[in-house]
Amino acid sequence: EVPQDEVMDAMRASNVGVMDGSDLGIAPDKLYITKGPARNEEGEYEGLRCPKCRAFYLRPTGHVSVCPDCVDVELESCATYVNFDYYVYLAEESGPAFRLHCEELTGQTDDADRPRRQRWFQEVFVGEEKAMGRVNGVDLLSVTTTMEAGIDIGGLEAVMLANMPPRRFNYQQRVGRSGRRGAGVSLAVTFCRGRSHDDYYYQRPELISGDPPPTPYVDMSSKTIVKRVFVKEVLRRAFGELGAGGEEGFRDSVHGEFGSAADWSGRADEIREFLDAPQNEASIRGILGALCVGTVWDGKSGVTFRDEMVSYARDAMLDEIACVANESNYHQEALSERLAHAGMLPMFGFPTDGRLLFTTVPRYSDPWPPRYGTIDRDLPVAVSQFAPSSQIVKDKAIHTALGVADFVPKGNRVSAQPGFEPPLPGGNRLWLGKCKACKSFQFREESGFGDPCAVCGCADVTDLDAREPKGFFTDFDPQDYHGIFEWTPRSTVPTLAWDSGNVAEMALANCSVSRFTGDLLSVNDNGGAGGFEFRRALVSNHREWREAYAVDRGLEGNDRVSVTGKVHRIALLARRKTDVLVAGVHRWPVGVFSSPLRTMGRAAWCSFAFFLRSSAAVLMDVDTLEFDAGFRATRGSDDQVVGQAFLSDTLQNGAGYCSWLGQPANFEKLLRMGIGDNILLWARSAHGEECDTSCNRCLRDFYNLPYHGLLDWRLAGDMARVALDSNAIVDLKSPWESNDNPWRRLCEGINAPIPSILMNLGYTRAKVIDGLDVYAHRSLKRIGILRHPLWTNGHHVYRAVKGEAERLYADWEIHALNPFDIIRHPAGVFSPEG
Repeated sequence: EVPQDEVMDAMRASNVGVMDGSDLGIAPDKLYITKGPARNEEGEYEGLRCPKCRAFYLRPTGHVSVCPDCVDVELESCATYVNFDYYVYLAEESGPAFRLHCEELTGQTDDADRPRRQRWFQEVFVGEEKAMGRVNGVDLLSVTTTMEAGIDIGGLEAVMLANMPPRRFNYQQRVGRSGRRGAGVSLAVTFCRGRSHDDYYYQRPELISGDPPPTPYVDMSSKTIVKRVFVKEVLRRAFGELGAGGEEGFRDSVHGEFGSAADWSGRADEIREFLDAPQNEASIRGILGALCVGTVWDGKSGVTFRDEMVSYARDAMLDEIACVANESNYHQEALSERLAHAGMLPMFGFPTDGRLLFTTVPRYSDPWPPRYGTIDRDLPVAVSQFAPSSQIVKDKAIHTALGVADFVPKGNRVSAQPGFEPPLPGGNRLWLGKCKACKSFQFREESGFGDPCAVCGCADVTDLDAREPKGFFTDFDPQDYHGIFEWTPRSTVPTLAWDSGNVAEMALANCSVSRFTGDLLSVNDNGGAGGFEFRRALVSNHREWREAYAVDRGLEGNDRVSVTGKVHRIALLARRKTDVLVAGVHRWPVGVFSSPLRTMGRAAWCSFAFFLRSSAAVLMDVDTLEFDAGFRATRGSDDQVVGQAFLSDTLQNGAGYCSWLGQPANFEKLLRMGIGDNILLWARSAHGEECDTSCNRCLRDFYNLPYHGLLDWRLAGDMARVALDSNAIVDLKSPWESNDNPWRRLCEGINAPIPSILMNLGYTRAKVIDGLDVYAHRSLKRIGILRHPLWTNGHHVYRAVKGEAERLYADWEIHALNPFDIIRHPAGVFSPEG
């Protein structure tokens, strides 16, 4: 008997990969295996396979051994190798060739193909399919998130994920599809791509597999939500009673069968009579009684609210409906859909803002939409993925997007209506200005073309003729897909436009806070080119489609589509109305400021916005996906350019979250809870030692990938502390309440990240002046003063230290350093101070 560790030591010392136990003087019926194979004198080693369990081993040739798992089964020689290659082994030893038929099954798969591919994957064939079952059977499905739950694709043996899923529940839903129905063996493999989200969970697989799921949340105190459902039910009963709705074309609207918006004026009087009839009051009050069960308006406590709602239905509701029906900014034909987009009816998450990309020429109106040749996306995604020259992979073919049109059935044929809203060639009542300095979007009139930025005064403003596309089409010339495809978004992240209108602000803590219902914008300006050059499109055999527009790029040799006429430079626009909460700092500590004109300032505002989002999710016990977050530049009371962080409800028309958070007591509670339950927790735990900027345990997640390079939890903490108290001390060393300043771990100690980086760049710590570390690069005669990222050049401590440094190093170049820039851009320490 030889101890196991001595056996392993002897094997490692001998560089032995596989040996009989007899070679080590121990039991001859044992086989010991390590990573590296050992060769015989001829430099050969052989592959051995167990005929029972099919396990594969490598060992020197000429030795006979038994399977270490099956014990009494002798291994069989299957090949002799001089240079072993695993993939060569697979090719040689995996048995005879076998068929691997792969098909796509995603949300963009044609309607007619989806059920058939599901059946064929499960080896279920009907009718004439049975004769071709062996040929058509599907062995491998390429799917998207549509397969996470709810779709039966039978028992799976293996699941391969092409990237790390966004959340734990996504991961578990996906890998959990394999190994069901008594399968003896199952495999789930996740391939991590080269981006921060995937890398984080690759290093910490226990988090993606074991994090607790968020608790479901239902807002039972939102008047807005109750009001929307109340209006819908009142209209449903009124139209049902009078038989006024449900005409051809509007019977299947998911929002309600209330006819067209154009016909509302002829029906309003009938609806008013229904609401005023005394016999219907009990029915209306019954609706409210059912909706208020379990809310604060249940029973006697809600009598006043219910009376207000009855009065609203009889008086103001019809006038508001008339305003929406006649509003030119809404292009939906169905009255119910238009009211839902205006926020008068619940949206319920219905995907009614979707846009179709036609990959084949639509010829017939029945069925509609066509069962073949279309791809569907929500409008904010469509303005990126379906923009001209974008490419989409579907069913092993690459489709190149080309133009815009609104295809609609007309009799037995298909007509092309104006593809933009407002339609071309007419003018646009509302343009957008995009400032290159402060990054703000502004609504502009045509008369204001060429005017400087209304926020920062910069003259470099791009005027955008931005319009909503109503549908898209390709060049109708798909190409075979052979390579690698990775989609890159080309539109902006959701942005809140600057508006000079008066929005009521409240002073809460040290913040100026406003809450309102507004539009979030996603704009595709063709990578800063001001838009796409659209011309009228001529489609072969459809010369009557005069309302289709396309670009002429890539049309050489295309005999199906051509363009003609005047060029229109149009940016693609998506607007989503929802509840918004905006917060800016009321009064800054002396010498501290976060300017949205600088990268540092934008990083601070982005970090603060996503800190508010994380805090709101904790406070309201909802998932962070319920909120969008961002920042915008605006003008302060002294005409200075300042930043504002904003939160918005993800749900179109709002879920009431941001409205609730904007209430005075709730907003201050949001800040205090966020500092205590997020910032200080991040600082005290191991996270504070490991996370230099941001990670998926603090501010990052899959859905804010565009911001990852800017987010910094320490900056967010300082912004939150200033938002609570204008007297907060902002520096690199002073404690945060009773906790150590988290910047110190980055900046103090020879092994800390900042000193280490500076030393590698040739800097040495020269001295400490008034608490600030001063670094010197003697060969370049440079002095760097390490200060807080939010300090300005006018901060009294920095000015004093700089003055002393100028006295001590009279002929040296002196500039400011900060940990935010040093970590992200070390070479920037050689740039002179701006």
